[in-house]
Amino acid sequence: MLPHPGARHRLVLGFLLALALAPTSAAQTLAFRRYDVPEGLANSRVNSVFQDSRGYLWFGTWEGLSRFDGVEFRSYSTPEGLPNFLVNAVTEDPQGRIWVATQGGGVARLLDRQKSPPGIRTETPRSMFESHAVGDSRESNIVQGILFDRRGDLCCGTQAGIFIGSPGEHGDLRFEPVAGSEVVEWAQPGFVDGRGRLWCATKNAILALEGSRIAARLSLPEPASDLVEPIAIFPRPGGGTIVAFTKGVFELDSSEKADAAARWHRLPVALAPAQDVRCALFDSKGTLWLGTTAGLIRFHQGAQTTYTLENGLPDISISCLCEDRDHDLWVGTWSGGVAKLAGEAIVSFTLAAAMPDHNVHRLVEARDGSIYATAKAGIVRVRGDRVDLVPGSQDPAFAMVGQRILQDRRGDFWIGTIGGLHRFPGPELDLRSGRRFGSADGIDAAEVFGAIHEDQNGRIWVGLSSGSLYAWDPARDESPRFERVAVQDRLSTQAPREYLSDSAGQLWLAPYVGLARIAGDRTDRFEPSEGLPDLQTRCLFEDRDRRVWIGTRFRGVSVTDEPAAARPRFRNYSTRTGLSSDAVWSIAQDDEGRMYFATSRGIEQLDAASGRVRHITTFDGLAGDIVNHLLKDSRGNIWAATSGGISRYDPRAEPPQPDPPPIYLSRIRIAGDDLPISEIGERSVPGVTLPASKDNLLIEFVGLSFRGEREIAYQYRLDGIDAEWSAPSAQRSVHYAHLAPGDYRFLVRAVHASGAQSVAPASFAFRILPPIWRRWWFLAVAATFLAAVAYALHRARVRRILALEGIRTQIATDIHDDLGSGLSQIAILSEVAKREAPPSAQRYLDEVARLARSMRDSMSDIVWAVDPRRDRFGDLVQRMRQVAFNLLEAEGLRVEFRAPPDAAIEGVGLAPDKRRHLLLILKEALNNVARHARASQVVVEIRIEARALRLSIRDDGCGFDPAAESRGHGLPSLRQRTAKLAGTIEIASRPGGGTAIEVAVPI
Repeated sequence: MLPHPGARHRLVLGFLLALALAPTSAAQTLAFRRYDVPEGLANSRVNSVFQDSRGYLWFGTWEGLSRFDGVEFRSYSTPEGLPNFLVNAVTEDPQGRIWVATQGGGVARLLDRQKSPPGIRTETPRSMFESHAVGDSRESNIVQGILFDRRGDLCCGTQAGIFIGSPGEHGDLRFEPVAGSEVVEWAQPGFVDGRGRLWCATKNAILALEGSRIAARLSLPEPASDLVEPIAIFPRPGGGTIVAFTKGVFELDSSEKADAAARWHRLPVALAPAQDVRCALFDSKGTLWLGTTAGLIRFHQGAQTTYTLENGLPDISISCLCEDRDHDLWVGTWSGGVAKLAGEAIVSFTLAAAMPDHNVHRLVEARDGSIYATAKAGIVRVRGDRVDLVPGSQDPAFAMVGQRILQDRRGDFWIGTIGGLHRFPGPELDLRSGRRFGSADGIDAAEVFGAIHEDQNGRIWVGLSSGSLYAWDPARDESPRFERVAVQDRLSTQAPREYLSDSAGQLWLAPYVGLARIAGDRTDRFEPSEGLPDLQTRCLFEDRDRRVWIGTRFRGVSVTDEPAAARPRFRNYSTRTGLSSDAVWSIAQDDEGRMYFATSRGIEQLDAASGRVRHITTFDGLAGDIVNHLLKDSRGNIWAATSGGISRYDPRAEPPQPDPPPIYLSRIRIAGDDLPISEIGERSVPGVTLPASKDNLLIEFVGLSFRGEREIAYQYRLDGIDAEWSAPSAQRSVHYAHLAPGDYRFLVRAVHASGAQSVAPASFAFRILPPIWRRWWFLAVAATFLAAVAYALHRARVRRILALEGIRTQIATDIHDDLGSGLSQIAILSEVAKREAPPSAQRYLDEVARLARSMRDSMSDIVWAVDPRRDRFGDLVQRMRQVAFNLLEAEGLRVEFRAPPDAAIEGVGLAPDKRRHLLLILKEALNNVARHARASQVVVEIRIEARALRLSIRDDGCGFDPAAESRGHGLPSLRQRTAKLAGTIEIASRPGGGTAIEVAVPI
């Protein structure tokens, strides 16, 4: 919704003074991304930028060395062992080790790996650098530049001349001065040519070195004094050598010949009188970049452009340059840190002098190729790299045009304002000469609402804030004569905000809420559907494949492949499919067919064929993250009207896709202790064996890419636990807690937003030992100990058993011999005494003899039970058989005794108390049969079933009622003895039906 008219007038008055004073401005800004101390850089003054073979960027600054992985900085200074905190240059030796040149401290090498004793805990090293003095003097240790030759010798350019360092017998460096060399003042001392010679630029000469010998000295171009001194020397791609001087740049034709009379050709690089060259670089595209004291010069195919603060540089004094492997240009500055130029695809226009209000609403390409942009405070024109205020923009009537601007096919401009509709003749827009339409032209002189549209037939469509919709058909009326169209009455109370004329001749209308389509005399109104979930439509677009795209306020963008169908089917793209925002304000398409969506979080680039989405934001150089409108111009550029100005994106200028990001393990922390890892990371960490208590691991990793580094995701897998890779995540660490003992291998890979992933994952193998009590040797010792204990216990038990058996045998023998013989004597003496005793005493003697015999029988059972020689189950069966036949056959009963065969009961043992109770149960039951049953047959059966002994006694006697009260002690005795054996007893009987007793005892 547009602001209230009164508020709009107050807003316009606030911009009048700025508009009146605004000049024509050159306002082209490149996509520089600045890194400085707040981001972690050691110091804002950068002397050197270097990328090593692994992909890390190194920055030599006035307060130390900084390493950058695309996300975080790691800095080193004197506390970490640098001999001097002012670092002039950084390089890498053939072994991949990092060396630095310092201001007064000679050179130093970053140690590859932290030193620590065997084990896990890492001791903090005294120094992370190994320092080497170049010479004995102070000047010889002020090293400006360093590089390695083909043999691995270190060349140092110092204020005392050039020194060559060769490895000694003990791994130390031995430096030898190059006789006849001169002072080296700059950090780009030279290069190694194809023949292995080392080229160096000293203060007054160009030298070719073979080892520590000067093979050739090249004379400088004349007049050398005007050039001041050589700054840098490097090979030109395709052949030749470039030498940058303080006041000019030359190409040397025949450096390979080391000709003393070399031929110099000056490049047509123009320098201002106070502008000095400080560094130089040829990039992979063949562009020469010069860092100067007054900006960055781009020289390509004879064309020169200078970039300064107005173009996005953080500082105009440039000290060093570097192109990384992703083709980004890194610019080190004197006091503004370092800036990255990720290509020249995005150029922005943001100067306040030309655009007092940076929030741009709408873009229109004029027929002459100019771009017109509307803002709250007027209209500007972009032509080339210049931004001009459109004449008449100071008039408050044209302050807030917004989306109400159109150039028709005749070249005339249509402008909608709060005061009505205006037309201005082309080919250039001038707001001072135009016509305002009113009721005489068929249209109210009221506020214009929404866009102004020209359909395929050339008709001009205009909506008013009252909700009315008007159209003028030039084919019918040569002079503008508008007619009211009633179609909007069936859509909403508002006129359309956006229009689209598709290739099928249909007109699509999008008010704030709703969507309609006019095809001939038919008007279709759309309802929400699965692929079109939101009808708060904000933009319409037809692509080159004739698909219609609909941007919505809350549900992303919907598209149909059948826009002419009666009921088109839609599919939807939103945050659920990878977009960063669901509010889509405008849509465009480039020449490659990729779609662009303007959102409140930047531009979304969609490759519909693959579904890949790329986010373009201020981090990539966009002027503002809120993008209000998109436009593809006739040259294939995508223009963006943003909250921070205007941006132009050239898809063809995008650098090639970056290489797959290499991945490194940067830290492994095990239960609070850091595992020794190289300062520059490891692709593979040798396997370690960890005790059971070290089961808590933190693993950190980094993927090196400086293109879209914020969109790098990581996938990891722990072999031994995970079967698949994890879902991609921006998290650069993973934590494992309480891992079980076992063998593991951790794998991690980096995945770039482009889909490229690490060629090989980084890995770390480790083993967690089981606790001591689960290790084989401990188990073996424990088993041996337990076996010894068990054997000792067994021996003790056997001894106790043998001792007990001896006692039992002795008791049985004593009872049998002493008590048995005594009771037998009592019985015999009673019989003898009965012969001589009077008749009155014989009855008592008979009773004495009977009791003696009875006690002798009972004693016999006790002796049998105590005797350990009768502990076998077979002995019990034999005793029961003997008891049954002796007791019952004497009473004239037939006895049937059933028992398992001897083989089935072999080895079954019974404790003495169990044997005694079972025998007494049998005797009690048989006594009852003999005394009370009046039976003729008795069956005794012994069975072993399911670890239980079953004893059954059945007779065919008179039986009894088990429920009737019994005065005897037989049945209670049976139950008591069975309970002592933890068994069960069942008694089944009825008068006249015999009796069956079943006893079950566990064994």
